[in-house]
Amino acid sequence: MLATLAGDPPRVNESKQVDGGPGIPVCQPQFSPDGRWLSYIVASGEWEDLMRIDLHSGASRILVHGDGFHLCDSAWVQGLRWHGWTFDGRYIYYLRNAGGLASLWVVDVESGRSTQIDTTPYTWLSGLSVSPAADEVAFWASAPSIPAASYAVNQMLWRAHPL
Repeated sequence: MLATLAGDPPRVNESKQVDGGPGIPVCQPQFSPDGRWLSYIVASGEWEDLMRIDLHSGASRILVHGDGFHLCDSAWVQGLRWHGWTFDGRYIYYLRNAGGLASLWVVDVESGRSTQIDTTPYTWLSGLSVSPAADEVAFWASAPSIPAASYAVNQMLWRAHPL
């Protein structure tokens, strides 16, 4: 749901449903840094899609279609993040889970082109946190023989060497 607020104290003035509904869950809505876009993850059959809505025109677009992989985990744990906008609003980092192996990706918001970021030797990633001020992302990373630890990636690495 999107709503406008009015009054003092603010109250919902007008609202509309932009996606989801009975049996179609939507999770983790996030506004872009400039407030122009809204991103969220929506169930799409067995998988999920990462969506983007232009808040000026109302036009929506699938940025990442989850076909054979998940874009989120169970939503009942509070505070988990599976995607996040870069500080300049040009990209969205997101986590993919395919067959129990998690990987880090970034999608160009305009072109829709996704690029995987090498996080070897880690096989599980969670707790995504994107910097609001720099080209950096942090997350928890682990593997069967490596205990969980925080891990950070500078976005310039994948720009120079996309996989």
